[in-house]
Amino acid sequence: MAVSSPCCSIDTFSTVVEMFEQRVAASADEVAIRQKDFGLWLEFTWRDWGDHARWIGLGLKALGLERGDVVSIASEVNREWMFSDLGALGVGAVVNGVYPTDSPSQVEYLIADSGTRFYFAEDEEQLDKVLQVRDRTPSLERIFVFDMRGLRDLNDRMCMSFDDLLQLGQQYEGEHHGVWETETRKARPADLMILIYTSGTTGPPKGSMISHANMLFMVRVLRETYQLDSSEELLGFLPLAHVAGRMFYTFAVIGTGSTINLVEDLETVVRDSREAAPTAHFAVPRVWEKQYSMVTILRKEATWLGRLALDMALQVGRRRAQFVKEQRSVPTSLAVAYFLLDFLVLKNVRKLLGINRCKWLSSGGAPISPDLIEWFWALGRPMYEVYGQTECTGLATANVPGDTRIGSVGKAVPGVEVALSDDQEILIRSPGTIMGYWNNAEKSADTIQQGWLYTGDIGRIDDDGYVYIVDRKKDIIITSGG
Repeated sequence: MAVSSPCCSIDTFSTVVEMFEQRVAASADEVAIRQKDFGLWLEFTWRDWGDHARWIGLGLKALGLERGDVVSIASEVNREWMFSDLGALGVGAVVNGVYPTDSPSQVEYLIADSGTRFYFAEDEEQLDKVLQVRDRTPSLERIFVFDMRGLRDLNDRMCMSFDDLLQLGQQYEGEHHGVWETETRKARPADLMILIYTSGTTGPPKGSMISHANMLFMVRVLRETYQLDSSEELLGFLPLAHVAGRMFYTFAVIGTGSTINLVEDLETVVRDSREAAPTAHFAVPRVWEKQYSMVTILRKEATWLGRLALDMALQVGRRRAQFVKEQRSVPTSLAVAYFLLDFLVLKNVRKLLGINRCKWLSSGGAPISPDLIEWFWALGRPMYEVYGQTECTGLATANVPGDTRIGSVGKAVPGVEVALSDDQEILIRSPGTIMGYWNNAEKSADTIQQGWLYTGDIGRIDDDGYVYIVDRKKDIIITSGG
């Protein structure tokens, strides 16, 4: 059995770089990025993003970057990551993300396997890792550091500060008019754009090759599936080395003109969410589990009256949610009871968690308990479980507003086909399917056969087209943290 949905509409741009340039031109003075630094929210417009990207790209050109060179970025999610990403893409580089938690040996492997020439390190900690292995990575030529705190006396010919790279780009722009525009026009839909390294059941990590066409397809899917537009406020905290972070925080933001709010630290996600007040929120199950645990602990510490009020409010919320999920009219008595309990109880809980303004919540990257999804519905915010892999550029199936079945991972998103093999392995055919694995033709041929992506997940598809994940075909476990 195969299920599919009609494909999304076509936009006027054919590459991510073109999409970015159009967004900068159309929304120049609107806020694109907010980042919390030392307790303060700093704002950066689309013009700011465009200027920084251009100067970084031209700085790389001045240092000899050629189209197709690999640029790696090792950092927590921040504006410098996003500026550098689009700057490198603009001049034809292939961008590879490195997790800030990666060890020196992992950094060495990623640089060597990808052939990285230029490397961005967030701070002294990330710089130390790459300096430990540079003698064993002959492709590496330059290292740029975002945060120079503790490194002011650094004297290393291979290293350059982020600010110095920006200045070099500005100087190059003054001496080479029109180079940025020329370079951005050279990009083609089928060009390799980014590498996302994923661990496998056996062997070293594999670099998934994602093209401009792959990512643009996914941006269109997200925009149409969840009706994202320029009014959205999103919260950024997942690593940009992961396909979900890159898709939601960078390219979907560019495609919709929404605003991304980057948290100060992983320990301040909930507090920063309360301040940023996102209108939509995607996270891995571990984040939602922590939010549930927070409320559970507070309930235990509350008075008996407070516990009674919360329990009653959630009970009424669950009853109402059944009608909402099935798109049925809520009975008047239930609607009135919910209105009062929402005002007195549930709204305060949502504000505490930073989700009060969210139109919807979404969970993916790992299995989530159906009971936890039901709890958020009872709290007054619909939660939609989604499914996908790096190898399909992030998304294959999704529960969506008006079409959701808790316990499933939803139906195939527009333009995607989902089928089962003879042994019940989930197969995906999609314009988002990657070009293959970097330097690994054999594994590419095993994973993608006649246009079908073999996911390694065992599943079933019900008569209505909802997909269910049953098991993992190979011996690998994805934790609730993704």
